[in-house]
Amino acid sequence: MPSPLVVLLCFDHLELFESLNHRSLRALEQKSDLRKVTTPSDALYYLGGPTRPHAVLIGDGAVAGVEEQTVLHKLIEYAKAGGTVVYMGCFSTLTGVEGRNYTFKAWGLSWESGDYRHDTWTANPRVKGLNVGELATMYKVKAVNASNVNVDCALYLDAARIKRMSKGKGKAQDVHHERCETPVAFTAIEKGYLGYVGDVNYAKNTMAAVLAMIFRAESQSQSSQATTSANGLTPTSSPSAARGNASKPKVLIISLEKQSYTNGIHVQLYRALRKNASVTETLDTYSAVKVLSSNPRPSAVIVSDAAITQQAHSALVRRLVEYTRTGGRVVLGMQFSNTLPDDRGHAFFRAWGLNWNRGSYFRTTFSRNPAGVPTPLAADALFPSFSMKAVHIVRAPRQNAVYVATHASRLESYVDPPTPVLGANTTEEYPAVFARVGAGFLGYVGDVNAEQGATRLILEMCGVQIRPGDLGSVTVTTGLQVLPNGSREPITRDDKEIPLGALLSAFPPVPAPPRSDGEQDLSGFVHARSSNHVKKTPAPHSRKDARVRSGSSSASGSGPTPASAPTPPSPARSLPRPREAEVIARAARRAQVREQKTKCADALKEEGNAFFKKEQWVEAAEKYRAAAMVTGPRPVYMANLAAALLKLKQWDLVDSAASRALMHDPIHIKALFRRALSRKELRRFIGAERDLQRVLALDPSNGPARAELEVVRAWKREVPNADYPADEEPEDVVELEDESDSEDFKHKGNNTPCKYYNHDGCRHGARCHFRHAPDRKSVRDELGRNVCIYWLFGDCRFGTSKCVYAHDRTYLAERGWWADTRRNATVLSTSKKLLKTVPRRHLPKAFLADAIKPGTWRNDDWVALRYDVGEEIVFRDDYWEAGPEESDDEDNDNDDWLERSMYGGHSKALYEEMLLQGIKPWEVESYEELAAIEGALFDRY
Repeated sequence: MPSPLVVLLCFDHLELFESLNHRSLRALEQKSDLRKVTTPSDALYYLGGPTRPHAVLIGDGAVAGVEEQTVLHKLIEYAKAGGTVVYMGCFSTLTGVEGRNYTFKAWGLSWESGDYRHDTWTANPRVKGLNVGELATMYKVKAVNASNVNVDCALYLDAARIKRMSKGKGKAQDVHHERCETPVAFTAIEKGYLGYVGDVNYAKNTMAAVLAMIFRAESQSQSSQATTSANGLTPTSSPSAARGNASKPKVLIISLEKQSYTNGIHVQLYRALRKNASVTETLDTYSAVKVLSSNPRPSAVIVSDAAITQQAHSALVRRLVEYTRTGGRVVLGMQFSNTLPDDRGHAFFRAWGLNWNRGSYFRTTFSRNPAGVPTPLAADALFPSFSMKAVHIVRAPRQNAVYVATHASRLESYVDPPTPVLGANTTEEYPAVFARVGAGFLGYVGDVNAEQGATRLILEMCGVQIRPGDLGSVTVTTGLQVLPNGSREPITRDDKEIPLGALLSAFPPVPAPPRSDGEQDLSGFVHARSSNHVKKTPAPHSRKDARVRSGSSSASGSGPTPASAPTPPSPARSLPRPREAEVIARAARRAQVREQKTKCADALKEEGNAFFKKEQWVEAAEKYRAAAMVTGPRPVYMANLAAALLKLKQWDLVDSAASRALMHDPIHIKALFRRALSRKELRRFIGAERDLQRVLALDPSNGPARAELEVVRAWKREVPNADYPADEEPEDVVELEDESDSEDFKHKGNNTPCKYYNHDGCRHGARCHFRHAPDRKSVRDELGRNVCIYWLFGDCRFGTSKCVYAHDRTYLAERGWWADTRRNATVLSTSKKLLKTVPRRHLPKAFLADAIKPGTWRNDDWVALRYDVGEEIVFRDDYWEAGPEESDDEDNDNDDWLERSMYGGHSKALYEEMLLQGIKPWEVESYEELAAIEGALFDRY
């Protein structure tokens, strides 16, 4: 039986956690399939995907930070739906009192951070939800305790309380409602559980308590029926369904390079499989082979991507071929065709004894093979015809074809004319084929957009029978609308499951305008692939292209847009760019992350609204700030924050929050009015008067603004003011930029920009010693490269060959401060006037960059100050990781970067020292080798 999946979240200190808990981890690995997660994006995958963990362990304090609100929100959702979350390890030691209290409060608990002491505790026989027999009777531990915990939720209590409870048997007193302090607590959270272990010295009985919480008594019976695979098993949807697993087909999904959008696109397939099969999904070769070797073995295998065609996975291919020849079914579907490279298709299919190869890529309306679908597929389980955008298979016998193009089929594209797909000299190729291999079968479904017809075909190839309603409806995005404030909202609709009997009318053979062959990104542009004939249409051939298809069909937990009733395409760019597919893929991934963040931020905003109604101003302000920290300072959050801060009379912070809202939405009436009120109290009457005049210009009937304007003008005449000259200057209006969650965006290295990354790409990736993250002297383009600000504005003295930044405008977004010609001309004009009066050597070295690039919102006062007393918050050292700005120091000077770029990233002196020691400075391990030599010399002398 596959082991249950347990996920360990350690964003900051995994090595420390492993070194201190190595014995305990071995015990955990023996009972579970332990997955260690170090990034928020991977955490969100496990918490939000179909591969639901059996339990989640929090090993350090990163999730308690304000910047990880999205992960914390998902953890709470996961637990409420039936999961188990346990805080342990470095969490208690690396999280302060405020962090622990914040975490407990976020879970809706009355728990608080307790004393830090060494003590001996006794197991609580009345703890709820656990098998006390698995716990050590006595627990000697040094721990940060949790206080104000219900006695029934404490795994261990002091001996005196245990004795008192024992004597109280049969009396009227109700000990269950007593509050206590404990080093280990465990409580129900709706359908799931939350645990806390405060041990700081990793006592020998600690892991026993953790295992008791993970494998609690009442969950063990369910675990035997609904377990997780080696990298996540998608179990049956309910205990009653689990009892029927014996008669259900067992389906294995192999996803070696699964993308974040896959679950959303194929939501109907996952839903139908959960209802009608026992499903295991594995994300690595070892786990896949393990499931293939299990008894009973899977009745069908779905290969969801083309990573299996890589040489590294040849052993798994041989295992699958053997499985097929001995009677198994293998289906190459989902995103397999989308990620299949041009040069791997023939060799891969030859391993199965087939002459197939990868063919063309286009959309048209296909019909079932008029000669009959291949045995043993049932024709009445499939759509008679439907529109599909697919990567085809060539050199397959026609009797293997499930769907074929007909003479009525026309190329369906927004770019090319509706020319006939079949012609006199057309090579026969098919979007879906199914062939016998030995005693089993190999199927291929080339659809890239998860059409309902293709989903039904995959299920039929797997031998999974479904009932009406099993696919369910799916929310799809059909377009984008731009709101008056410049923000964009997706236009969505719910597409119902199409009954088999309605297919002839739903998919007529006369082709209707389908989804575009060009895919839509968040900017509203359609990036089209131009072609004169269907056979010349380029097909996707990489993982990046796989993400492109999701860009036009992603939605809120969604699947793809069907071929019918598309929205008209937006105006296309005049010249398609060479790496356009990669640009759209990155945009699609950002859209999905943005959607998750927005949901979390909106939930925090609603919590803030509830506090505001209760007149709990500090709590409301904290919630609004937390929402802004998740998604960035969107005007709606900042205006609400300003309202709460007004109640707290934090005038400077109100001005800071409202000014940030107006920087991104200059006509936000509420932000203008609230800033005016704060400036009035600050005696900045010119600025207050100006804001109120703008409010009345936008809303002449605004009575409160008119009354305040009269007050401001009266005070202006009578009260000494402290006006700021900047209040009279025009607002710096810029578009709000998304902060990426990618590893490269946060990769700072040694703070010296990586020239390779910004030009042709860095082969070292996360191991690179140099900086991939943006900084104050560059702007991020749509490929993730950092473009030189000095070059953009004609002031780079290094030239393209020597500058560590990219000198290329091709992939800069069309909207952004760099494209605001009026603003930039004003800034440059002011800078030139300053240069005429002050020699450049007396100005900061990043003078131009500082002048023209807007400052990051993470330096605003509303971010860094406490709202109750106005003091500065002390954050962890990595709090600013997501921010692109850096302090200006000598190491960041271009002269130093030029030297380092010439000497493998080192200074000249260090480079020469490495050569003297016999070290190759250009190798990634050079730093570590030199440090080891110096350490050995130090120990010796």
